[in-house]
Amino acid sequence: MLCTKPRDGNAAEEAPRLTLYYLAVGTDLVPMHGETTGIAGLLFGPAVGGSRNAFTRHWMLIHRPDGTRIGTRVTQDLPYAYAREAVLWLAGRDLDWNRPAEQVRRDPRAKDLQTELHGAFMAAQGLTLAEPLFYARTSWLPAPPPWRIWQSDRPAGDAFATFEAAAAEADLHEPDPDLTVRRDDASPGWTLRCAAPLCGDGSPAWLTVDDDTPLHGARDALTADACVLDWARASRQHWLCPDCVRDHQR
Repeated sequence: MLCTKPRDGNAAEEAPRLTLYYLAVGTDLVPMHGETTGIAGLLFGPAVGGSRNAFTRHWMLIHRPDGTRIGTRVTQDLPYAYAREAVLWLAGRDLDWNRPAEQVRRDPRAKDLQTELHGAFMAAQGLTLAEPLFYARTSWLPAPPPWRIWQSDRPAGDAFATFEAAAAEADLHEPDPDLTVRRDDASPGWTLRCAAPLCGDGSPAWLTVDDDTPLHGARDALTADACVLDWARASRQHWLCPDCVRDHQR
């Protein structure tokens, strides 16, 4: 399994839009709508099956180059999170998908990529935990030093995550020339964030309790808190928040 986000060599250049295409299912051509992915020639759309070609609650990537309405599958049916990750995974590979289906079908590089993508998906399906296709970040980070209100060269009250929060609290006090806001010199420990690439749409979840302030402290203590709060440990450096654990279940 990949452990870092693939190089974004073909990033999305515009907002997604719906595009009509026709998918061959048996002897039928089923009209479908797919969403553009930012990779020319590839669409993201719902998977269908059964006698009525009903939505299977899974998703797939479709090859549909410019100039044609016929689409062909690139992936198997996948949970939503995996299908979205597959787009990012393929965006990091240098392949021109915006070609006729026959050209792509005969391209050994395209075959190798599809095989590699399928292998990455199968590797992600662990016995006890379904992981992302790749990880976008490490989970452990040193907590930034907090801000405190000082009075007469002594800290007064609680610590604050931001200068703005400490300053707002200081403004509630009576004017005092000895009242200042300072930042601690040392980190109070570690923080833990989700490593899944799609978590929070670019703003990953942090291990918190009751509010949005990330917990911080020793790794052993945070590990115990994370287990209690249903986070999942994928490796020494990678943890998944409860939402991402659920999103990767088949």
